[in-house]
Amino acid sequence: MSFLYPAFLWALAALGIPIIIHLFNFRRYKKLYFTNVRFLQELKEETQSKQRLKHLLILLARCLALASLVFAFAQPYIKKLQNNQVAGDNVVSIYIDNSFSMGAKGAEGELLEQAKNKSRDIARYFRNSDLFQLITNDFEGRHQRLISRDEFLKLVDEVKLTPQCHTLSEVLNRQKECMSNAQGKKQVYWLSDFQMTGVDLKEIPNDSTLNIQAYNLQPNAQQNIYIDSCWFETPYVALNESNKLKVRIQNVSSSDVENGSLNLKLNNVQKALASYNVNKNSTTIVEMNITVSLGGWNSAELSITDHPITFDDNLFFTFNVDPQIPVLSINDKEKNLYIKAVYESNAYFNIKQVSAKSINYDEFKKFKLIILNEVQEVSSGLQQQLKQYVEKGGSLLILPNSTARAMVPAYNKFLQAMQVNVFDGIDNTKQKLSEINTQNILFSDVFENKQANTDLPEMFKHYTLNQALVPNQEVLLRLNNGDAFLCKYKLKEGVIYLSADPFSTEWTSLPKHALFVPIMYKMALLGNKQLPLYSIIGRDKMVTLHQPIKSGEEMPALMSSSIEIIPEIVNVQGKSTLYVPFLSASGIYTFKPRKGIDTVFQSIAFNYSRAESALKYYSGNQLESELASHQVHYLNAVSNVAEKAISETQFRSSLWKWFVMLTLLFLALEILLVKFYNPIVKIEIVKS
Repeated sequence: MSFLYPAFLWALAALGIPIIIHLFNFRRYKKLYFTNVRFLQELKEETQSKQRLKHLLILLARCLALASLVFAFAQPYIKKLQNNQVAGDNVVSIYIDNSFSMGAKGAEGELLEQAKNKSRDIARYFRNSDLFQLITNDFEGRHQRLISRDEFLKLVDEVKLTPQCHTLSEVLNRQKECMSNAQGKKQVYWLSDFQMTGVDLKEIPNDSTLNIQAYNLQPNAQQNIYIDSCWFETPYVALNESNKLKVRIQNVSSSDVENGSLNLKLNNVQKALASYNVNKNSTTIVEMNITVSLGGWNSAELSITDHPITFDDNLFFTFNVDPQIPVLSINDKEKNLYIKAVYESNAYFNIKQVSAKSINYDEFKKFKLIILNEVQEVSSGLQQQLKQYVEKGGSLLILPNSTARAMVPAYNKFLQAMQVNVFDGIDNTKQKLSEINTQNILFSDVFENKQANTDLPEMFKHYTLNQALVPNQEVLLRLNNGDAFLCKYKLKEGVIYLSADPFSTEWTSLPKHALFVPIMYKMALLGNKQLPLYSIIGRDKMVTLHQPIKSGEEMPALMSSSIEIIPEIVNVQGKSTLYVPFLSASGIYTFKPRKGIDTVFQSIAFNYSRAESALKYYSGNQLESELASHQVHYLNAVSNVAEKAISETQFRSSLWKWFVMLTLLFLALEILLVKFYNPIVKIEIVKS
């Protein structure tokens, strides 16, 4: 018989207390005087003998009750492991949760160190001949094999915190995969703080072939404030203009935060500083204005100050700003002088005019906006290239011909292929623009305060659009008779703008109206689409590149100040993506040639996942109840005793309940002795 808590056996010393009381017998005697004491000697001996027996029985019952209670607290058990077990009889897989949340402090120090210590205790309880697997959130290849106990203990020493996070179902699948071909009793152990984000209990199947133990390492009360995410208000970043950046800050503490400080660095230069207030257990959004003066790739870092959890106090992001916005105008015969004047008046835009009969299709990908200006006949080749351009993220503006050529079947066939409305006819009645869709980003910041009597442009004549419902249609401008004047259509990753007239002063006053400039500017700017500002380590393993990379002899590398990685490049349909399965540190990485050319293809920001920032845990009772339904044994790991790491049901027969019953039995026996066992003494009076 062994004990889980042998230290409690020191309490057996308390058995001396009832023994001492019995030996010294602290009762006081009362003197009685008799006139004749000849017959009292025999009476005294008989009474003392019977009382002494009663006291010894009571003393024995008390000592046995106290000893049984001490044994119950020491939790005795009988090991079930037999000497006839053979080598390799047990296959033990131990999962140590080494995510960032395990860096928190618990009752016995850092949770990760507790998990490592308990995994060592578990391993030492088994035999040297048993097989072991260590698995962590890193999912390393060297952890996907069975090893000896000594090798296992060495690997445990190397476990460190990691930004990687995995769910319990993913961990269990890896453990089962490793043990699938092994023979013997399969023992599975989970040592974790069991945050809600990683406990996907619905995905854990019941498996009677596994004995699964879950050890809950509970942290002390934690508080955390972190930067959750950020984004630009517009899908583009304009050069030398104020761009609004929004930052979401989350407070998962029990107290409000006032006058917190949010810092922004742009290209390693202090750029902005903002204060924020956020209530307890809530979110706030902070707005910051950024003026970017550097074309090309820009890198930025947001930061706050918060303790003790710091891995989520920084957020890195990158974005690309073109030095110029290139626009292509495909003309049939004449250029649109008003469009030409708008873009040539601003050096930020660069417009190129080409004839529909001499087009270089390979250049389409360079332009942020293509204008199909009054082209009467669209060839099948041009139609195909325009559609591919839009589907890959380009923006196309279609201006119909000023003659009736826009209503011929061939032109409508082109419009149908582009999945937009076709033209029905020409309305020669004078109309006025009456409705502007200010909810659309094209006009969202054009009007500060739109009045009912705002002077809007007039339409002298216009094409009428077929009323057939087209998917992804959005009317941007509408006339007072209800006809659509300017529509937007979504086609895969790009957009198409369709106008009801050719932006000619013979058709409309719009080209001379103040509204014309922001319309043309915003169409070109919105074509300058941004890639995601940042990627999340462990989640975003495929990163899209801004420009396709052609395979060459010298493979580009992903570099930071302390690491250099040669990632796999995947080219699909003219787009390049990087496969980045694992990074150990957040920050700004540059993707560029390893040697020779000092050219940066792209800057990429990687951040730690915020999945564990919320600090949401199951209570012990909740977790125990949920795990029990999946045949998982739950234990609250609070001891450094090695045997506590082994399940009672699998490796030992617990006896503490029997000793509790014995304690109650001996106490009941003592009560019976005191109450009902009264020795009878016969006294005989003899007359002299």
